[in-house]
Amino acid sequence: MWRTPTEDDFLSAISATEDTTFRTKLLQGGQADPYGPILAQTTGIFRDAIRSHSANRLDPDASKLPEAAIFHLVVIMRQRLSTRFNVGEQTEARRDEYKEANKWLAGVAKGDIRVEEPGEAPSTQTPVLSPAVNESPRRDGWRHQDGI
Repeated sequence: MWRTPTEDDFLSAISATEDTTFRTKLLQGGQADPYGPILAQTTGIFRDAIRSHSANRLDPDASKLPEAAIFHLVVIMRQRLSTRFNVGEQTEARRDEYKEANKWLAGVAKGDIRVEEPGEAPSTQTPVLSPAVNESPRRDGWRHQDGI
C-alpha cells in the first residue's frame, strides 16, 4: 500500500523534547508546519531511489511512498535533524537504524529490494490450512458395541 507520510509518522520516532526543540529551531515567521517541507524533501529522495531502478513503478501522486519505506524515511529525517541541531538522543540503536535505512535505500536503488507496485496488495500470504479429521477406525462385532 502506498500512502503519504505524515507528521504523526515522524512524531512516533522522536521524543517530546526533540519535537519541541526541532519546532523551535525550524519555525519561521508565519510558518505553520515545520515538518511539511522536510517530509516532502525526504519523500523526494526516496522516490528518486525507487525511480532509479527500471523494475520499479512509482505512484502518480508525488507525495506517496510504499508503506515499507515510511519507517526508513522517518529514521533518516530524525537523524538529519538531530545532527543538524546537535539535539536528541544519539544512541547506538538509533545509529544502527540510520545505517539500515540507508542500506535499504541503496538496496531499492540497485534493485536488490523489491518495492511493491502502486495499488498492489501487501505480499503477505496466509497459508490455507486443510481441515483435520480424526476418525476412529470402525470395529464390528458385539465386543465393540458399548453404549448401543
